[in-house]
Amino acid sequence: MTEQIAARRPGVRVQLQRLFVRIGVLPFLLVIALIVFSSLSPRFLTSENLITVARQATYLAIVSMGQMLALLTGGFDLSVGKIIAITSVITAMTMAPLVVKDRVIVGNSGGEMGVRGYVAALDVKTGHEVWRADNAGPDRDVKIGPAFKPFYAYLKGK
Repeated sequence: MTEQIAARRPGVRVQLQRLFVRIGVLPFLLVIALIVFSSLSPRFLTSENLITVARQATYLAIVSMGQMLALLTGGFDLSVGKIIAITSVITAMTMAPLVVKDRVIVGNSGGEMGVRGYVAALDVKTGHEVWRADNAGPDRDVKIGPAFKPFYAYLKGK
């Protein structure tokens, strides 16, 4: 009797194919991405990082909902892709570059949910980063040297 039941039961491969057809491949890709990224960085699945990712994806969700409404009502508009691309570029780097001799000074404000802001100098010819200073952290990261003389002694770093 159990042999007959086992003979009729589909194999693992067939079951996976049916599952992929029923719910799609994207949930599986999301799980794989979560596993890979959380193994690469211990801070990936922290609440601060997840809030930052959600905050940065808000504009995409709003545009996607608008596009869904357009498709549901019979409209078909592919021009949304350009708007999403422009919005991504604008929000990725909000600080205008400053050119000083053979260096381009760029940076971001940072400070949201534990993310460090920075200022970096890029070589004009190659685009490679020459130096970088964070806006928070130890003296070596914010480029405070031994010559720094703060007004209050307790502000002197180590």
